[in-house]
Amino acid sequence: MLFSIMGALSEFERDLIVERTVAGIQAAKARGVTVGRPRSMSHEQVQHANTLVEGGEPKRKVARLFKVSTATLYRALAATQALFTAADIPTATRNTNELESFLNVQRPFRNPK
Repeated sequence: MLFSIMGALSEFERDLIVERTVAGIQAAKARGVTVGRPRSMSHEQVQHANTLVEGGEPKRKVARLFKVSTATLYRALAATQALFTAADIPTATRNTNELESFLNVQRPFRNPK
């Protein structure tokens, strides 16, 4: 009986911790705090890298130029290609606001329950 009471109390305390954590995350979002690791490349850098790659520069060399790994460069370039896969959109008229909003999207918080 004692163990069941202690188990119930610990479960209740855990629920309180989860509630406070969720409330803190919501308050931080309301204040405009961004959570997570900062991006290693800005959208201007991604555009520049894309221009260099389209111009024939090797991706490894471009990655070294921006001091990121080749995997990071590939991910960033893939994100831009995912936005602009339509063949009728020329490179010069790409919407930089769409690219910026796509690159600045934060991953949503995982709901603990």
